[in-house]
Amino acid sequence: MRVDLHTHSVYSGDAAQTPAEMIAVAKRRGLDGIAITDHNTVEGGQVGRKLEKDFVISGIEVASSGGHILALGVSGPIPKNLSPQETVERIREEGGVAVAAHPYAPFRSGVGDEIKRVDFDAIEVLNAHLLSRNSKALRICRRLGKPMSAGSDAHLPEEIGGAFVEAEVSSLEDLLECLRRGRVRIGGSLPSLWAELRSLAKKRMIKMRNFFRRLSSSGT
Repeated sequence: MRVDLHTHSVYSGDAAQTPAEMIAVAKRRGLDGIAITDHNTVEGGQVGRKLEKDFVISGIEVASSGGHILALGVSGPIPKNLSPQETVERIREEGGVAVAAHPYAPFRSGVGDEIKRVDFDAIEVLNAHLLSRNSKALRICRRLGKPMSAGSDAHLPEEIGGAFVEAEVSSLEDLLECLRRGRVRIGGSLPSLWAELRSLAKKRMIKMRNFFRRLSSSGT
């Protein structure tokens, strides 16, 4: 199976794609599944699971007090602003897999050196929204003997599948277990500078549009 473990839907507030659209695009690109990991909400993942439970992993990108952490395979909310260690513990209590998202990426709220102190299940060493491979995360991940993870961090349809993990399994549950055990392969490509700048501009436009919609609705 080939699965993109880090994607965002409209429920993140800064993405332009519905779960249904994401599933359709992922299938066209030859993926066997996606994890919908919206910012601090499981809603997108749950909607995706209702549409196709054998294709979607329900997840969250949780904003801990020390940086962003992916909760993969959870069905309920994980509180934000807990410490990284507390966040990891809550994810495991929910039966999920805790992954340090883009730990050293500039401007992306990674957990940084917390990957040396907190017992993450895996570390994201390839994120398709970064202009270069996260070599520091990869180096430390190898030194710690931790499993490696990868995902596109897609906020737009054309970004889905930019990075992924692979394993010789037949179910998403088995793939997450392989991730825990460090038995997945990572793959993908990095964006061009133009593609990354275009993506950032679109995300900003989406945020502004949502802000003015909320402002308008609160005034009625």
